[in-house]
Amino acid sequence: MIRRAKLISILLALVGCAGALATTTAGWFDVQLASQSAALAPVLGTKASPAVPALALAGLVGAAAVSIAGPVVRRVLAVLLMLVGGCLGLAVVTTLTDPIGAVQSAVTAATGVSGAQPVAALVASVTPSAAPYVAAGCAALVLIAGVFALMTAASWSTGGARYRAAEYVAADPQTHPVDAWDALARGADPTVGRAETASDDPIDLAETREKEQE
Repeated sequence: MIRRAKLISILLALVGCAGALATTTAGWFDVQLASQSAALAPVLGTKASPAVPALALAGLVGAAAVSIAGPVVRRVLAVLLMLVGGCLGLAVVTTLTDPIGAVQSAVTAATGVSGAQPVAALVASVTPSAAPYVAAGCAALVLIAGVFALMTAASWSTGGARYRAAEYVAADPQTHPVDAWDALARGADPTVGRAETASDDPIDLAETREKEQE
């Protein structure tokens, strides 16, 4: 379970945000006006609650970022996912508890009547569809994903390790023939370092002292 914690958290966040975003393209409310026998066109989620698609997009970005973030940043992103899920739920609940306010802009566009009280007097009924309730469930998924990610973040493998640049150590021209040729091409003598190294050998130093004593 712990090994799959990262995958579960990311999938929950992606499904929740994508689902909430998808519901906003559907009708959230059916409006019946008192002065008309025909109902208005269904009010889309983008009109009823503009905050939902914005928060859902932010959650998708956060879910993608948390998948490659380091230990510290992934905890911060997990908290942000929790906030996104909570705000999504709050936006949906606010819309459901105030359906007249949610459909006010659509009624004004259809009738030309503006203002909260005139619109309320003009609307006979507002019936919510299943879409906002699905969005509320998606918000819960995002919130759960953030909580689960925060609780299990320490056990996640670091995703960014494969993208780190490899460190290379320059080869020694004295031991690599190709580098020796490169040194000659640059006008340098690759044997200079070798001679200096040989002169520092303790055995060579001892033999030199013996010759000097003789």
